[in-house]
Amino acid sequence: MNLNQLDIIVSNVPQVCASLERILDKKADYVDQSFAQFTIGSHCLMLSQKSFDTFGKIFSQESFFTLKLRM
Repeated sequence: MNLNQLDIIVSNVPQVCASLERILDKKADYVDQSFAQFTIGSHCLMLSQKSFDTFGKIFSQESFFTLKLRM
């Protein structure tokens, strides 16, 4: 198993994406109003406003590890 992806749940994807672009000095690979993705080496960092439906069906939001950023 290769755990090289991290999905961070945020309330404002464009704002958090812009902050990370400044902090990391790296442009996002993809960004829209509800999702953004950065590739850093072999790792993928995703920002989204809600968890993916697949995970939502398996895990409740309380039991699935999420990081909520309020900016």
